[in-house]
Amino acid sequence: EDPQRPGLLYAGTENALYVSLDDGDSWRPLQSNLPPAPVHWLTIQPHFNDLVVATYGRGFWIADDVTPLQQITPDIASGASHLFAPRPAYRFLPKASAFSQPGDPAAGSNPPSGASLSYWLGADAEDVSLEIVDGTGSVVAEVATPRAGAGVNRAHWSLAYTPSRRPTLRTRPRGHSHVALGADGTRPAPDGGRVVPRAEPGTYTVRLTVDGVVHEQRLEVRMDPSSLGSREGIRAQQAMLLELRDEANRVVSAIDSLEVWRAETLERDPGGALIGELDALTHTLYDLRLSGGTAGQDGLRWPRQLFAKITSLAGYLGGTDFAPTAQAREVHTLYRERLREVEVEVARLRARVRGIADGPQLDEPAGGAR
Repeated sequence: EDPQRPGLLYAGTENALYVSLDDGDSWRPLQSNLPPAPVHWLTIQPHFNDLVVATYGRGFWIADDVTPLQQITPDIASGASHLFAPRPAYRFLPKASAFSQPGDPAAGSNPPSGASLSYWLGADAEDVSLEIVDGTGSVVAEVATPRAGAGVNRAHWSLAYTPSRRPTLRTRPRGHSHVALGADGTRPAPDGGRVVPRAEPGTYTVRLTVDGVVHEQRLEVRMDPSSLGSREGIRAQQAMLLELRDEANRVVSAIDSLEVWRAETLERDPGGALIGELDALTHTLYDLRLSGGTAGQDGLRWPRQLFAKITSLAGYLGGTDFAPTAQAREVHTLYRERLREVEVEVARLRARVRGIADGPQLDEPAGGAR
């Protein structure tokens, strides 16, 4: 019997797994992707609310998060949509993967980390969205919904906030004429990643919207039980990560503007003084010689520039539960001052290129998030 819902029964046989929602009056298969194998024992893992099945050959099969089975009622099943109250989510720190034999057919796979979000649809829905709202009422993340069919649906939030954008390059790398632009005349940035702040421990609101009908449930995010950090340290870290995300987006806006102007100037006046100024400023944001090849050797030859430096600093900060160090804060101050200088130069160059190309505005980057 389920420890949280009286009358919710699980039963294993020699070749199948069954569940009863009405204290054994009726049974239905709970097979999912479990092969037709004997079920020797069943238990509910208390911390994660998983149904763990002991099966053939000392093997285990786990039904991740049986919350929907514990909460579903006839009223929910007959309704158009419902958001189940999610189990608590843990803000686990990155850990090295356990060693295992490559291609081991007996190896299992873990579910996605973060928050498991389950919802019921009485029928296929056309418009389904999931949002995460923090304590101030701000939407901090939009969660992809993999399907919107009738029955129980599940999505996962990785506890990541909306990440920073990526720049769009419109010119070929210097010294690499063989590197072509895409069909749309662009190529991705060859260096630098995204700044992805993670949710600090606390209470959030999950907001499900199904064809205009809104459902909300509270979600508790907990610290990693093995963490040596503190909530205060995480809060200080997140504050800097949110600043770095904003600054990374400002660098992306500057690069997007400069790339539009460089592409236009290279076409109209490739030997003029203006292209030299544009190249010089752009080179301080990303190295113009980086080709982005799969071997990744360019990154060993040329120093990283402001865009990659900001995103790298964020990556170093986000791997722990500790507050930023004094050295990290000092480096952040240097990057912030350099960004202000860059924006002054971009504004000066904008005035010079208005007769050539309008370009996107710094506070309205073309194309939105990438």
